[in-house]
Amino acid sequence: MGETFCLIKPEAFDKRKGIEKDITENNFSIVRKRESHWKWNQIRETYPKEKLNYYSERANLIMSFLIPYTISRKFGPNPMVEALILSSEGDTIRDFVELCGPRDAMKYVKEEFKETLRGKYGLGPEHSFIKTIEGKECRFDFNGIHRSSREKEFKVDKKIYF
Repeated sequence: MGETFCLIKPEAFDKRKGIEKDITENNFSIVRKRESHWKWNQIRETYPKEKLNYYSERANLIMSFLIPYTISRKFGPNPMVEALILSSEGDTIRDFVELCGPRDAMKYVKEEFKETLRGKYGLGPEHSFIKTIEGKECRFDFNGIHRSSREKEFKVDKKIYF
């Protein structure tokens, strides 16, 4: 039995019951669940510059400050989120990454990803936050779900939210 982490973000919080149903129907068990206000420091810890994957160190640094600011502006200070610890047979992290679908809103609105969690519950590309840094576009998508993609990330996310 493996475990992984799922955060239902503010843009999908009102759809959390449907998300939980989809998760359990896809052979994951919800081991722990916690609703809370998403505090500024948690957002910063969830999206630190070291974890971001933009084209330069400077872009990662700038976006690590802009992402929490943008979330707070769009959903108010300390919006509601739901953190979940999930378990399943097999490769739990990899399987849940697949169930979530791609991060990029330009991809998850396509037909092939419509049945993923992000395809069903994420906001489309028209809601993305886009900042031009050094002449290049940096995009942050409101995809509804944050998830761990590696064991190390799972441990960090679990510590932040539980």
